[in-house]
Amino acid sequence: MALQITMFQRTIYADHYAPPSEWSQLYYALQNDPSLNSQNIQVILNDEGEYTGYTYEDIATFVAGGGVWIDGCGWPMATTNTGPFGQLGDFPANFDHLVEALNSPMGYNEGPPSFSAVPQGFPYPRSLVVTGQPESKGFVVNQNAPQAQDGNNYVYSSFAIKYQKGAYIYAFGNDNAYGSAQFFGVNANPGVPFSTYWPFVQSIVQSIVDSYCTPVSVQVLSGGTSSPTQTPGSGSSTSSPTSGRGLCVGVGSYMGPGNDFGSSAEYDVYKVDTSTGYIYNLVDPSTCTVVHQFSHTTSPTSTGASSGSSGGVSVSQGGKGTSTASAATVALTSGEKTALLIAGGVAVAGVGYYLLTRGGGER
Repeated sequence: MALQITMFQRTIYADHYAPPSEWSQLYYALQNDPSLNSQNIQVILNDEGEYTGYTYEDIATFVAGGGVWIDGCGWPMATTNTGPFGQLGDFPANFDHLVEALNSPMGYNEGPPSFSAVPQGFPYPRSLVVTGQPESKGFVVNQNAPQAQDGNNYVYSSFAIKYQKGAYIYAFGNDNAYGSAQFFGVNANPGVPFSTYWPFVQSIVQSIVDSYCTPVSVQVLSGGTSSPTQTPGSGSSTSSPTSGRGLCVGVGSYMGPGNDFGSSAEYDVYKVDTSTGYIYNLVDPSTCTVVHQFSHTTSPTSTGASSGSSGGVSVSQGGKGTSTASAATVALTSGEKTALLIAGGVAVAGVGYYLLTRGGGER
């Protein structure tokens, strides 16, 4: 089996989508990432921007079954219907329905999330605006993309919602100006650039890959261990580690705050690859101390029923109605329960050392 990428061809209903150059870079980055292109994951790049052609139920079902839906637009799902007068939509409700279907409470208390009420001075005319910080552990912020707090409003220009086996990913992208500005030749801000969006997309898709691993052990380090760093040009000598959120070195690749992985928000998660899988280090960012370690083995990639089949990427570029669109009907499965959160890979498991295996029941 292989990574399957579907990029919708634009129709006459497409509007406010990321520039073609941004989509092309994202498309080929996914295609050529060796850590992803041998995995049995379906990815949809919605190059139609604010128009989807699918209902929120379709997208939620696709994500729940292990698919990754990627948007690069202004207001996602702003228009879902077409008619004799062109695009019709229900701006306040469509994305809100998707959020509800993904079981991801946004923490707002004064109405649904918006993509238009960005504060003055924010670099983009559209981004997710919610009243109160999102509370769902499945909500992950792209920390390198612009974000802001304006009173009780929190603004995010790029984020992901991980749900069951898959994920929905968004970044602001735009091909033309909004409103009357476009009639006066005002240039559009293209939005979150590939250089900022791709590392985030890569980390989210990789976390989906990791969710199919089997946790084999949890090592809780008594008192924690500090992680010295190599000083460039100094041979084997070390220096004190840099502290701060996402800044610790020598403990692996930064994955995000602990609450994104089912643990405590006060910690950060760093990943270290091993010959048999990987280790998640749970790190105190104030001291760069490794507090917990979670070892995993990666399940072998399925090669399907055909003998001699090899890895690679199944790539298609088609509009709705093609065979690739059936990705939205990925079958849902149950089972897969472990003492750790498989979907995130990390959980505070108490004290000591545990051997863990998969079990039955609901996740």
